[in-house]
Amino acid sequence: MNQNILMLLIILPAAVGLLFLAIRTKFKYFQESISLIIAAYLIYLVISLWGRNISVNIPWAGFGINLQFRFYAFSQLITAAIAIITFLIALFSIKFMEEHPRKHVFYGLLFITEAMAMGAVLANNLVVMLFFWESILITLFLMINLGKENPYRTGLKALIIVGLSDLCLMLGIAIVGAQAQTLVMSYIHLSTTGINAVAFILMFIGAMAKAGAIPFHNWIPDAANDGPLPFMALMPGALEKLLGIYLAVRISFDFFTLTEGLKLTIMTIGAVSILLAVMMALIQKDFKRLLSYHAISQVGYMLLGIGTGTAIGAVGGVFHMLNNVLYKSGLFLISGSIEKQTGTTDLKMLGGLRRRMPVTFWCFIITACSIAGVPPFNGFISKEMIMEGAIKSGYHVFFAVAALGAVFTAASFLKLGHAVFFGKTPSELKKIKDAHWSMVIPTVILALGCICFGVWYRFPLDVLLKPALAFSLFPQINTVHFTFGLSELLWVTIIVLSIAFFNHLLGVKLSGSGFGASDHIHQLKGLKPIYDLAEAQGFDIYVQGRKIGGYLAEGLFKVDRAVDWFYQTLVPWVAWLFSSLRRLHTGLFSTYLAWSLGGLIFILTYLAWFLR
Repeated sequence: MNQNILMLLIILPAAVGLLFLAIRTKFKYFQESISLIIAAYLIYLVISLWGRNISVNIPWAGFGINLQFRFYAFSQLITAAIAIITFLIALFSIKFMEEHPRKHVFYGLLFITEAMAMGAVLANNLVVMLFFWESILITLFLMINLGKENPYRTGLKALIIVGLSDLCLMLGIAIVGAQAQTLVMSYIHLSTTGINAVAFILMFIGAMAKAGAIPFHNWIPDAANDGPLPFMALMPGALEKLLGIYLAVRISFDFFTLTEGLKLTIMTIGAVSILLAVMMALIQKDFKRLLSYHAISQVGYMLLGIGTGTAIGAVGGVFHMLNNVLYKSGLFLISGSIEKQTGTTDLKMLGGLRRRMPVTFWCFIITACSIAGVPPFNGFISKEMIMEGAIKSGYHVFFAVAALGAVFTAASFLKLGHAVFFGKTPSELKKIKDAHWSMVIPTVILALGCICFGVWYRFPLDVLLKPALAFSLFPQINTVHFTFGLSELLWVTIIVLSIAFFNHLLGVKLSGSGFGASDHIHQLKGLKPIYDLAEAQGFDIYVQGRKIGGYLAEGLFKVDRAVDWFYQTLVPWVAWLFSSLRRLHTGLFSTYLAWSLGGLIFILTYLAWFLR
């Protein structure tokens, strides 16, 4: 019975999604109603299985590739998050996608994506996991193409970047299968020496790209402009972080044993993602684009926590993943409410909305404080745990990077809140109000989650995270404790927030506006060339890869032309030479005798000259 329910978590949303794609009904709110019912039922199914350890093994293709699924503490945590966020996105989309000409396609892709995400997390066979993992890439491409402006180009960019990283994952899985002599995930335990280290790196690239870490991040800001808003809240805001970090944790602590060098590499990638992405977020002038860069920077904190190799750092990284689902999805939905009511997310065209959209304003305050690490909200707890893990790892420079990233995170949300909710309201926005209740309720629920996971942080730590990460991670997992008090890290947070606040005041004074509060940082002598290069897509691996590919193609074309010229020039000349030589071969003895005498005379003349 439990096995049937487990399979229903994959089969039901997939069937509903295919039904929505096949049938375009004219009944108003038909798809919306079915979506809410199915999404709520999937939450119920996950809860009904909570605390159980269930395995499913369906013989299928041979070669060790059976349909194997496993429901245990870690996968139940991720599947619960997937089910809840899908329900909230479905509720929000009732009004937001109401006038979209292809909303039936959106709802179909929403549930197919949920099914594939469930399958990827529940899979207990690497090839089965890879199938679901790759399927999400297809729905990612199709969902981006439901957007506006240049959705196909952005979708193609995402397809290539994530697709190439998935190819690395595939190669890593092939090596792991050969080395471990099994594809069953719960049986894989390898060292990270020799070829195993290559397998780890390849698989980690796949996980890192799915989560959206640098340098595989470039499609996310473009998708913020071109993709539909609910897609941003669902994929970069939630599902991709859940899947990417889930696999990163499994790779780092379950499949392999991390060496000191690999820990340092992961922490470095995390630190680079934090700093570069948050610096880009700071100068954005569009609500959604600013959030997209923060979606990248927050992955850096998660990877930094995992890379510490400490129990508190890893738990903090996974806790930050859950917290990110709450505040980042909430922030994307808030931007959607503002876009729906005002018609824009351009910060220059917004202002003074706190009185006209009070519920949205307070939800923004809560979620922004959460991502900025303001106590007692949830983001503060997980960031402090990650910072403590960085200190315990012995690499204090990463603690400094995390703190600096927190300064710029707080500064960018001070700028965002000031530009959108304070200042003068444009005349055309004076009659707007909070969005429809179906759009407000999801943001309120997510904001309340930020409060609950912060104030009552012991519940997610002790009930959700410790059991989830105790499978083979750390024998000392139960020793992880976090105490909220006047610790050194709390003082660091107070200093960080104070620096961000005074920086914002300075920026507003210099620029005279909220949306220009970071212009003084943008124009700093040492940073401006870097910003200019970044804005010119100098760090975009897709754009630079295309340029390099173009140069290579041009070079190969020139080589090809040179070979053709050489061939077309040499062949006629060689043909003429041999044709001439053929005429000299007459078959007459007298002719050959004359050639022999001529050659002998030439040799004797040469020797006489050389020996004189």
